[in-house]
Amino acid sequence: MGLLRLTFWQGVGFLIYVLPPGWTILRAGEPLSSAGLGRQNLWQACVIGLIVGGLWCVPGPLGQKLAHLSRGDWALSLPFLAMFGLGEEFLYRGYLQTRVIARIGTWWGWALASLLFSASHFPHRLLYQGLGPAAALAATMHVVPCALALGFIMLRTQNILAPAIFHTVINFWGTL
Repeated sequence: MGLLRLTFWQGVGFLIYVLPPGWTILRAGEPLSSAGLGRQNLWQACVIGLIVGGLWCVPGPLGQKLAHLSRGDWALSLPFLAMFGLGEEFLYRGYLQTRVIARIGTWWGWALASLLFSASHFPHRLLYQGLGPAAALAATMHVVPCALALGFIMLRTQNILAPAIFHTVINFWGTL
């Protein structure tokens, strides 16, 4: 029952990330490619996401995780982490970052979208992980470099698949 409840709430979270910006894009008559959903740089995006995600994780938890990982963990965790990786990247990079950049410029838009993404992790640190406010703030600040990296990858590839794969890899290894 616990897995079913977790799966349900993960599905709800994915829909919250994807439906409002998707609806807004479609209502405005914009193509989904305006949010980085398209075939542009598709293979490059996949390769970049996997390589950067792997490199990001190699120095720390990757080796430890591989040593203790069972086949069942992969099968249960990866699809849900991929949903969140894609959902969050669609919202923060595909929708928010592209629109903020269009309004205030590349570097400020990239920085603002990255800070908003990082700030969105504060409630998770506070409520789910049970950290105190100061520790939750410090843990949230550790997300900023990763958020900047995700945004930069989106800037370079113009395809949310690259940051979504990177995001999934780092979520899987537990570094975000």
